Amino acid sequence: MKAKLAARLYLLLVLLAAGYAGLRWHGGTPVETDLLALLPVTERHPLAQQAVGVVSRLVGERSVFLVSAGEFEQAAAAARLLAEILGEDRDAFSTVLVAAPAVDARLPLRVHLPHRGHLLAPEDARALARSPQATLEARLAERLHAPPAVGPRTSIEEDPFGFLQRYLARLPLGVGALSVREGFFHAQFEGRSHILVFAEPAGSPYESGVQTAVARVSVQARQTLREQFPEVEVQFTGAAHHAAAARAQAEGEMSRIGGSTLAGILLLLLVVFRSPRHLWVGLLPIAAGLIVATAFCFAFYERLHLLTLGCGATLIGVAVDYAMHFFAVQLGDGPHWQSQAGMRRMLPALGLGVLTTLAGYTLLLAMPFPGLRQMALFSAVGIIVAAGAVWAWFPLLLQQPLRATTAGALGLPAFLLQVCEKHLSARRILAAAALSILLALPGWRALDSNDDIRLLIAPVPALQQAEARLRAIAGWGGGGQFYLVEGDDPAQLAQREQALRSALQPLLESGQLTAVNTLASFVPPLEQQRQDHALLERVWRDGSATRALEAAGFTASAIAGAYAAVLQSAPLTREHWLATPLGAAQRQLVLSEQAVLVLPQGQRAVAPLREAARELSGVSLIDQAGSVSQLFRNYREVTAWALLGAFPLAVAMLAGRYGWRAVVVVAPVGTAILLTLAILGWLGEPLTLFHLLGLFLVFGVGLDYSIFLHEDRTRSPAVVLGVLLAALTTLLSFGLLARSSMPALHGFGLTLFLGVLLAALAAPAVLVLPRSEAGLGR
Repeated sequence: MKAKLAARLYLLLVLLAAGYAGLRWHGGTPVETDLLALLPVTERHPLAQQAVGVVSRLVGERSVFLVSAGEFEQAAAAARLLAEILGEDRDAFSTVLVAAPAVDARLPLRVHLPHRGHLLAPEDARALARSPQATLEARLAERLHAPPAVGPRTSIEEDPFGFLQRYLARLPLGVGALSVREGFFHAQFEGRSHILVFAEPAGSPYESGVQTAVARVSVQARQTLREQFPEVEVQFTGAAHHAAAARAQAEGEMSRIGGSTLAGILLLLLVVFRSPRHLWVGLLPIAAGLIVATAFCFAFYERLHLLTLGCGATLIGVAVDYAMHFFAVQLGDGPHWQSQAGMRRMLPALGLGVLTTLAGYTLLLAMPFPGLRQMALFSAVGIIVAAGAVWAWFPLLLQQPLRATTAGALGLPAFLLQVCEKHLSARRILAAAALSILLALPGWRALDSNDDIRLLIAPVPALQQAEARLRAIAGWGGGGQFYLVEGDDPAQLAQREQALRSALQPLLESGQLTAVNTLASFVPPLEQQRQDHALLERVWRDGSATRALEAAGFTASAIAGAYAAVLQSAPLTREHWLATPLGAAQRQLVLSEQAVLVLPQGQRAVAPLREAARELSGVSLIDQAGSVSQLFRNYREVTAWALLGAFPLAVAMLAGRYGWRAVVVVAPVGTAILLTLAILGWLGEPLTLFHLLGLFLVFGVGLDYSIFLHEDRTRSPAVVLGVLLAALTTLLSFGLLARSSMPALHGFGLTLFLGVLLAALAAPAVLVLPRSEAGLGR
């Protein structure tokens, strides 16, 4: 009666979880495709973390389309059609920008003319300080007789010496290597015309609905342009495109890995037990584990991450282990089978197996990576629920003995057991272990490590190529680094930002940077403006400017007007600049009155950026990718020490039941882990955090095999069969995971495949121990 009540309550729990998960899944796949969601808060400085968020929004939201053709007119016609197609799909894009906003040509003049007496190009300031009269005469002659300058042009009355015009010519008012041609964002590159079209997603680029709409209309637009403009090439990139590709990749792999694993398990059950009932009963712990784990994650997380989906597919192979052990015990008991008694005999090994497996996932829960914690929670809950389903449902559903025709499945396990009992001895096991260590030495020496954050992703080649080409054509930055500049007050902040800009100038001149987006490029520090004003005021007060203008034939009223403009000039403040249309692009760079961002562009290496700011006070280089990579390294090292500590902990956990034999029970999985590391070295597989996390799970899963074999007091072939079947299903799931295109999942799966295989091969070493006094045998 109690068993039936427990089974019903367990079924109710699973049904409630299924209902909750179904409600959360309704309306689209709630899959988290933002890779940043995997990552921890790497910058402990509040302003630094705020800066990371600002830069992520600046560079990561919009989609960019590149239309390339041999002739500008053809590219322009194709770009117009592209914008029309994109703009019609409001589910994909809210706004599409194909034409550069109309800008008043005199806007830079109107913004800067009231401040002309405080703004000098650096070379003009140096020349005026060194030889004022000669400089004034040279600049005036250039102003009167040189061809018109390119860019904003001042009138002779507004700027007789051309100082303001020369200052404006130095301002980085362009957009990288782009220019505006007939209203389009245009670049000429490698003999072809390239036009950029920008599109803002209709929602978050990480929403599945937005991703689907963006992918659909982008492919449709490219196909239409190919039909109407055969010689035009269209490429696109952006957060929504990358996220859509990653989601499709993860869902495809989940279906492939999960489906293949499930098919393999069903085939194995059918071949071994020849019972249709065991097919659907064997699926119950898998279904219960996946359903409740999904619902449990939804209770704590808004979305399921890609990594969790990949892990969920492999959980099938682990969750079915407990069913395999139960089926094997039932097979071994033959006509004497009593389900409740069989469950009682299996329960100690089942409990210890679950505990040791969960020990591996517990480490992941302690990691600072949200994605790993979610994966660990999903897996841990799934395993507990799967084991609980075996305990609650199997004794009621499998009360009848298996047919005698299934006894043939015990032939191979019985043969293996005889071979082990005949040939295994403590001496031979120690000799084999020593030989294995000798053979493993070259592999250990070849081990290398790689903590690059890019191990988390497998970018689609077409999108990666489009992004690289776009950066090359537009001259945009190729790195994710930026500077955070802080000061005690606005004046000190401006000085420090100007110092950084000066320190980066050599990198610009040498081509190591293509541009630097900084507020200091547009608003000089107030102290510098005062010095420039003092220089100009001095040449007017001592008569140098007046004499030069009189010699050139300027009227007295024109000279007086130019003098008054200098005297009445006011400093250009950051607040005023940011309030103008010209300052719109720099507004988001200002975090507060004491902090701003500086964005270098076109960098190919981090070291020169770090070296440029090494001696500057209040300047920090923020490299989120580097910070996370360093964090990967730190936690890889911590995980390695934790893995070493897991062995004495496991011995202590098992010593209460096994005494001194606990050391021998743990030894096979330890040997398997050492050999796995050697094979990874032989394969040239760099060791990462994910490989070590995989080894932690090998420790838990592999220890199960030793425990189940040692718990078998009768040396029953059925227990060996259970271990074999459990190992086969686990190898199937993790072997498929090793073929994942996501580098992190590949390393995780490969490590588990090798480790579980070796642990299963090493587990029979426990058979040399005296038989357990209580266990699985009858």
